[in-house]
Amino acid sequence: MKEVSEDQMSAVILRGIANVSGDMIAAIDSDFHFTFFNDSYRQEYQQLWSLEIQIGTSLLDGMSGWPEERDKARAVWQRALNGEAYTITMEFGPSPAEMRYYALRFAPIRDGETIVGAAHIISDVTAQVRAENHRELLIRELNHRVKNTLAMVHGNGTPDIHWQGTSRRA
Repeated sequence: MKEVSEDQMSAVILRGIANVSGDMIAAIDSDFHFTFFNDSYRQEYQQLWSLEIQIGTSLLDGMSGWPEERDKARAVWQRALNGEAYTITMEFGPSPAEMRYYALRFAPIRDGETIVGAAHIISDVTAQVRAENHRELLIRELNHRVKNTLAMVHGNGTPDIHWQGTSRRA
């Protein structure tokens, strides 16, 4: 029987837990190199950026072909590396047609008082954001139609009656 160290067992358990969630989970060190990611994160990263990541892969180098997206990623990760735990919803993708909306929860990873990296948990909320945007569009359209209808009713509420060249209100 193969002897398994406590650290190896902890790593197996952590990976199993991370893969159960369905969310995308990743961690980086202070140099933006991956120290952990679950299967969902790996698959999404590969789909978006056409790069198979491994532990040690640079998050930023993988996005070098998309400087604007790389700068966004650097900025949101840097906040966590600076010690901030926060949640944000934002759009990422290599092209406008491939943009996705994500809810990202960031937190620093500490060893005592020292920040040694950062982690995030991501949920793809594209369907929800697009549905909300569509709902807001429908509400604006409905408001516009109601205003037009009220303007017509108000404008026609007191009809003008024309009598042989003169006009007076009924």
